[in-house]
Amino acid sequence: MNLKREWNELFTISILICVLAIMFYTFFAAGELQIWASNSADEYQHVLNNPISSQNISERSGLNEKNIGDLTDRLQVEIHDKNNAE
Repeated sequence: MNLKREWNELFTISILICVLAIMFYTFFAAGELQIWASNSADEYQHVLNNPISSQNISERSGLNEKNIGDLTDRLQVEIHDKNNAE
């Protein structure tokens, strides 16, 4: 029983599987928008239309310092209004 040889075989098989998977992905992967995913933008509309969300935030712009500042200001105003209403 040669333990080192057995481990080498195991790692060789694992590497071979990984290389084959990478080659398969490289040849057959596509960056095209699929038909079934074309209406997926509506999935996030309820989040973007939420009154607590900044209007400047979208999937394209991402968060930046100005957006975070706007969100912070809006949250502070809402908290202040809520505390005054009680």
